[in-house]
Amino acid sequence: MEDNEDFTTLPSVLEWARRTGQRLRFYGRGMTIMAEGLIASASEELVALKHRENQEAEEFLMLSEIAKVQTLEEMYQT
Repeated sequence: MEDNEDFTTLPSVLEWARRTGQRLRFYGRGMTIMAEGLIASASEELVALKHRENQEAEEFLMLSEIAKVQTLEEMYQT
């Protein structure tokens, strides 16, 4: 992550991840893993996830249910 990035809201983090192709893991309020993948798109209420670069969105999460977001870049580097 760049030091000068504006990570003040969840939508700003999602936009950064979409733009840079970062794979994210999403946790719910009980710190259970809800989903992980690449950001296909995000709106005010939903985030659409895909698992491969050339796929369409396969999973959809409500932003209001997300408690934590983690980058997974280390796990997927080749």
